[in-house]
Amino acid sequence: MSSGIRRAAALLFVAGFCFAAAQTQDNGKEVAADSNGTLEVDWGILRGLDYMSGEMTPILKQLDGKVVKVPGFMVPLDDDSRAVTEFILVPYVGACIHTPPPPPNQMVMTTMREGRKAKVVWWDPIWVHGKLEITPSISPYGEVGYQITALKIEPYEYE
Repeated sequence: MSSGIRRAAALLFVAGFCFAAAQTQDNGKEVAADSNGTLEVDWGILRGLDYMSGEMTPILKQLDGKVVKVPGFMVPLDDDSRAVTEFILVPYVGACIHTPPPPPNQMVMTTMREGRKAKVVWWDPIWVHGKLEITPSISPYGEVGYQITALKIEPYEYE
């Protein structure tokens, strides 16, 4: 399979995953852990933050301050187009670049650990591993509902 076809398949998979996840509610849902014990958080869970009132689902409250991994797409904030110290993680390609941006509960301000940079990945989905904090902030693209101090960035693997 060519890299173009694999990339298109990955984009469709992640877009479908994000859309399906966005349609779910907490409803007693449990967060799965990967083989390393890191909690996998999807965009449906992140939608559990009511950014108008600040109220959140019980599962989201439990994730505040925990090390998690979240899939998504990178929107760089640094000027250097090869490697960045911070970016916004969003559920679909192109979010934030065009208006309107996603709601705050669908944007994660991601800051690399001190002294580290992440390779800029424009079109491919990634996993961000790090400590999730439910703390609103302002970005060049609007209000952001979450912060992650990234411990690791890796390509989103699909089967």
